[in-house]
Amino acid sequence: EAVPASAQEQLKAAGWNVESKPGYGNPFLMFNTQKAPFDKPEVRRAIVKAVDKQKLISSSLEGQAVEATSFLPEANPAYKKPSTDLSYDKDAATKLLSDAGVSGLEVNLVSTDHPWILSLVPQIKSDLEALGLKVNHTQMASSDLYANVTDVDNPNYDIVLAPGDPSVFGTDPGIIISWWNGDNVWTKKRDGWQVSDPESFNKLQSIMDEAVQLDGDAAKAKWGEAQDLLAEKTVIFPLVFRNMITGSNPQKVEGFQPISSTGLQLLGVSAK
Repeated sequence: EAVPASAQEQLKAAGWNVESKPGYGNPFLMFNTQKAPFDKPEVRRAIVKAVDKQKLISSSLEGQAVEATSFLPEANPAYKKPSTDLSYDKDAATKLLSDAGVSGLEVNLVSTDHPWILSLVPQIKSDLEALGLKVNHTQMASSDLYANVTDVDNPNYDIVLAPGDPSVFGTDPGIIISWWNGDNVWTKKRDGWQVSDPESFNKLQSIMDEAVQLDGDAAKAKWGEAQDLLAEKTVIFPLVFRNMITGSNPQKVEGFQPISSTGLQLLGVSAK
């Protein structure tokens, strides 16, 4: 499970089967919505649109990811391309900042110290500086970041870059969306959404409450409304979804099938 892209050829050379499936793990940008100018959705959207996701995929991620066009990956049955387009567009990002009255902004970007996250930072920093922003970067362990930067009273950070993958708990859209956007520490303290904009936060909670009561196309449509709102507000948003690369030794097991989410599916698998 979670084979590094750089190790694929080594495993194949050793006789292993290596397969890549669209996954749920992602690097996300989270904004401090209680701090100006990140209290403005236009500014948050501008930051996300300024990042060239396809370039991140082809360079730092060795092609083993897909651009996040919505809060859910396209591999999820409830996926909907939202009405708000957050794909890379430097000119549109520049206009969003201008319309929001923002110029000469100095941004403090705090990231975790995971090596693959750090590999994304130089390009993200360069993309944001191309908008005329000054970007200061600080890295720290996840435990320190959450304990000392985000999970405090009145957090003072600007933007966080960190990894996430709640698919360990399942791939139901309610699990994925509510993990980051429910009535929990993420929205109370980390991004502060339910404090800075309770109207839109409560709207999302109502949408999710309705969605879990529905089935089929009606449920998918309601989850689509949730994805529309999440893209419009851009409180926290994935940049890309990494492929889940799984290796298995055909000399040891048979019947193994890779899955997109965290974990291993062993039903129907037998040892040789």
